[in-house]
Amino acid sequence: MKKNDAKFRLLIIVVLTPESSRGMLADTLASLKLQQSLTCSFECIVLVPEPRSLFSWVSMIEPDLNLKFFDYQTAKLGQGVNQALSDSQAVPNDWVLVVKSGDLLLENAFSAIHAFLKSKPSCYVLTVDESQKGSGTESLIYCHKPEWNPDWLWDAPYMHRGVLFQFGFLNSLNKFSISKEIVTLEVLFQELLLRAEVDSQFEMKSIVSRMPEVILASIRNEGTFDDELPEKHLLKLAKYCDSNAIVKRRTEGCLKVHWSLPEVLPKVSLIVPTRDGVDVLKPCVDAILRLTTYPNFELIIIDNQSVCPKTLSYIQSIEKEDDRVRVLNWNHRFNYSAINNFGVLHASGEIIGLINNDIEPLKSDWLTEMVRQVSRKEIGCVGAKLYYPNDTIQHAGVILGLGGVAGHGHKRFPREHPGYCQRLRYVQNYSAVTAACLLVRKDVYNEVGGLNERFLKVTYNDVDLCLKIIKAGYRNLWTPDAELYHHESISRGKNNTWRKKWRAKLEFNYMRMKWSSLLDNDPAYNPNLTLVHEDFSLR
Repeated sequence: MKKNDAKFRLLIIVVLTPESSRGMLADTLASLKLQQSLTCSFECIVLVPEPRSLFSWVSMIEPDLNLKFFDYQTAKLGQGVNQALSDSQAVPNDWVLVVKSGDLLLENAFSAIHAFLKSKPSCYVLTVDESQKGSGTESLIYCHKPEWNPDWLWDAPYMHRGVLFQFGFLNSLNKFSISKEIVTLEVLFQELLLRAEVDSQFEMKSIVSRMPEVILASIRNEGTFDDELPEKHLLKLAKYCDSNAIVKRRTEGCLKVHWSLPEVLPKVSLIVPTRDGVDVLKPCVDAILRLTTYPNFELIIIDNQSVCPKTLSYIQSIEKEDDRVRVLNWNHRFNYSAINNFGVLHASGEIIGLINNDIEPLKSDWLTEMVRQVSRKEIGCVGAKLYYPNDTIQHAGVILGLGGVAGHGHKRFPREHPGYCQRLRYVQNYSAVTAACLLVRKDVYNEVGGLNERFLKVTYNDVDLCLKIIKAGYRNLWTPDAELYHHESISRGKNNTWRKKWRAKLEFNYMRMKWSSLLDNDPAYNPNLTLVHEDFSLR
């Protein structure tokens, strides 16, 4: 019998904290009583913090639920949850949900989860959307999550508490960490999932499913760094993947993994197409050459039939003055894909950087940060955080389906904005990133055939490249640790002629025909979020 053909059984573990009140536990247990039991059954264990005398009222709440109660020490959260797992009647095919007192399951949540899992026979971890509220407030924040996003998980416990685990899966990992330093459920889940990610027996993408439906209403933790994996645990896990990795704190205080650079620094070929436009080209090139501290790069300017004397004079002089600069001529009609493929053909670097001529780096380590990421064997394209000159967001990852094909999430958000569910603060996987500033290993670029110069001469070629790279088995990511200004499309202008509009329509149709299944369901986004606006608002 297949596991999902049997009656759906759940083990619910409710964790009381020292701040838990009688009303909070009563609310959680009442939400359990709302669940339909025709095809589902559950066992509920309540973990009560010591000293038990402070919670003498616990056993009087919902006595007809046949609750079990276990004491635990708040400094040993993982040990308490593991004890509940061991003392339960759960069998390998059962599912486990661990919540805090005050968290609520929506009506018929069990039935909805059961129905979803019937179509996911290989699922062992299920994430669900949730609504969150802070203590003492009635305002809700909805957290609509992407599918499996391992690079975000390295930075933060983005799954929060809306995670269900198959009991057998937990046993295969020896259950949860018993570290006294892990004090919240969110981080307890993060540690276990990262442990599974670095364990060679799991292909996490194939066993983690996302159910895009709000199932849990949780009370948000208010602590600053309680919701992050302690440094020594994060470092230990990172070293399974990269023995030379280190962990540091970002400026705003949160931890991040610094993946190591290769022992011999790979050469990066930054390819910058241009046609005239010296007013944007010069600041771009000068800033890259002046600010960039990564030592091993070349900058290839591809001149596409410039006629402006100032532009020609500048590119000739900069090539003579700086031996990192080469100028190549492209004497054909503008074709962004063909120009960059031509540049890659002549590039001497192991890493390719597709760079617009209207980019200006803000910090000296921008290229170093991107090379750290793109040098990882599982990573395809790496994108940067780009701002308009007025310090609002221009690019922070591409969202598939926006406007029919793709758009930029968080567009025109203030520079310091944390983003939807903190997404502007953390490295994470996106299906695509913009070629205005994109790094990719040359062998990966060539493996998928580079940019499509036949059908995508101007637009969407970067999205197509990223999707081809995903199809080849890599994952793309965006990093907020590489920051640059982008004077978007100054050199190309707008699609304001019938020829440009016709070309844009053809390219739009090509993308829809080739990638419609992904464009209609971006795994890095959520179907509850808008495909009209670029602000992560609800549909």
